[in-house]
Amino acid sequence: MDTHTGGIDCGSRSKSDVSIFPIHFAHVVNLQMDLQWEWDKWTNAVISGNELIGATLHMRSEPMGSIGYCPNTIDPPLPHQLKTLFVDYLENHPSDGLITEWLQSFGPLYVTGPYQFRTEEFIQEAGHVWWISSTIVALKNRTNEMGRIARISVPNPLIKILETSYFSAGVQAKASGLLENLPTWTTDSSDLVSLLHETTHYYLTKNTQTDEKNELQPKNLSGFIWLLIYQDLIQLSE
Repeated sequence: MDTHTGGIDCGSRSKSDVSIFPIHFAHVVNLQMDLQWEWDKWTNAVISGNELIGATLHMRSEPMGSIGYCPNTIDPPLPHQLKTLFVDYLENHPSDGLITEWLQSFGPLYVTGPYQFRTEEFIQEAGHVWWISSTIVALKNRTNEMGRIARISVPNPLIKILETSYFSAGVQAKASGLLENLPTWTTDSSDLVSLLHETTHYYLTKNTQTDEKNELQPKNLSGFIWLLIYQDLIQLSE
């Protein structure tokens, strides 16, 4: 995980080079994310026993430290960082350490006090980022190799912590007869694109807003991450 997030240095660019018309946000003229957008990382956050230390006692021995930074400066980009975190989680790396490192490096996904932070919700969203980002990459790679394709193999979405009403990939995979112990799911590429849009749309609706220029901007770090994912998703239709 890249932890090079020192003092705020957002660079000279103010807008993303990507200008697109979002399919699911017809009221938005284009998607030009503010690259100088800032977020706070929690410099002394520590997760222990799936709890932020002090949260269960409603007290901390010291105040939560925070430092502002520009998520746009992180390399590899944050969707990749969160995807990698979930891969480590699947490989049985201790989640306490993974989440502690994330909070200290990049901060929480949402505007929340330390008492409201929930590790399971964090891991669940990381898992959605993992599956959707991995599936986008698989679709891009296979399309580049073979042109438009009908069926493709992607990571198995039947992971319990991913189950939510806005993640239908698991429901469709189970209905198709997929078993949990199989590493991949082979299905129609058109169905996959629809599933990708469904979950991405949920997170964008929840975590973004339009500015005075009617451009979509993040409300929080989750929104920033899903806007980057959405840019990749849109390119599948080009």
